[in-house]
Amino acid sequence: MPKQIPFIFYANGDEIWFWDEENNYPPRRVYGFPTKDDLEYFQFQRKRLPLDSINVNLDISGRDYQIEAIRNITENFTNSQREALLVMATGTGKTRTAVSLVDVLMKARWAKRILFLADRKALRDQALGAFKEHLNEPSVWPKPGEYKFAHDRRIYVQTYQSMLKYATGDNQISPHFFDLIISDEAHRSLFHIYKQILDYFDALKVGLTATPREQVHRSSFKLFGCTDNLPTYDYTYNQGVADGWLCDYEVLQMQTVFQMEGIHGSEISEDEREELLAQGIDPDELDFEGTELERKVTNHGTNRKIIQEFMRECLTDESGSVPGKTIFFCISQKHANTMKRLFDSMYPEFGGHLTEVITSKMERVHGKGGLLDQFKNEDMPRIAFSVDMLDTGIDVREIVNLVFAKPVKSSIKFWQMIGRGTRVLEENPSVRKAWCKEKDRVRI
Repeated sequence: MPKQIPFIFYANGDEIWFWDEENNYPPRRVYGFPTKDDLEYFQFQRKRLPLDSINVNLDISGRDYQIEAIRNITENFTNSQREALLVMATGTGKTRTAVSLVDVLMKARWAKRILFLADRKALRDQALGAFKEHLNEPSVWPKPGEYKFAHDRRIYVQTYQSMLKYATGDNQISPHFFDLIISDEAHRSLFHIYKQILDYFDALKVGLTATPREQVHRSSFKLFGCTDNLPTYDYTYNQGVADGWLCDYEVLQMQTVFQMEGIHGSEISEDEREELLAQGIDPDELDFEGTELERKVTNHGTNRKIIQEFMRECLTDESGSVPGKTIFFCISQKHANTMKRLFDSMYPEFGGHLTEVITSKMERVHGKGGLLDQFKNEDMPRIAFSVDMLDTGIDVREIVNLVFAKPVKSSIKFWQMIGRGTRVLEENPSVRKAWCKEKDRVRI
């Protein structure tokens, strides 16, 4: 028998609380009263089906661990928990798993409007493509050339930076607008300014990450309702390699005057860290330009040696003479430009077609036919000199070489960068790219 009072809101003049007794949730704080449209929309949620009655679409996520991850999350939600944290190694299909989860929740009428938060525009576009491909869902926002917020869509994919204005200031939409928020690269949502998005919207929340944070004042586990520092589901890099879903890496240390500093904890104080976080800056990912180290890095003799060693030791295509897909992680735009000029002058036989600088400051980076699209889907360029843009999130299965031409101080960022090369190729050999038919490892 339905409860007589399905929704209860109460306030003390300072805080507003929502008691959703109909769906068996304890009272929780919200950031605004529902509108008439919101209340009418709540009726949709009263027609929920049991989540275990909906089959996972194996065409979207058919691997055993992906299915298990979805079932762990739906079990969480069935047990009246409203947050979940999915930890999966880079390259094991976090986005596809998330799309498949959305499919289950939509079919069960647990979610009608979904927000997917991405770290950068390139990752936003990548996620948009995944939803269009696997869900065949035309009702997405934004569509090409669309900037004004649309209230009539089902799937919303946006960057943290762009979405922040809809949770703060004059552009706010109703805090009850979304049913589900998926936070990609969830450790980014810990920053004080971006956390406002998750705080403002009253929705089920799922965090996706390969590198959860656990620190005293900011914890991925706490943010997504996990106790005892245990995620809702965890699939590690070692498991992925053992199961054949990821390829292993081998390390080649280049002996030059450039010295990699390795992975070190932050040396700044906790107060300074908190101040940086409040500004939306991750202290673990700071690159210290202008130092003696950078001046050594941009030294032409050192860079020539790095390029020579790379060409001697890199993994190549079937010809044995042309490098396979490669990312050079550079320290600055100037450094990336210098590396390309040096490479092209040292190996003129490639006519400059082998290399490209791909950074957020470059024109024609995004979109169909842009530099990033060319690097992902075409034979050339083979080598991308990048600054930060390709460090995380970018999915190019054919990458076989990674060159760390800058120091990395963050273990989180280090493993994200390693993950650019550990993806395996498409399972069906007939659809593999012509320049990369086989891949059993990545060389660093």
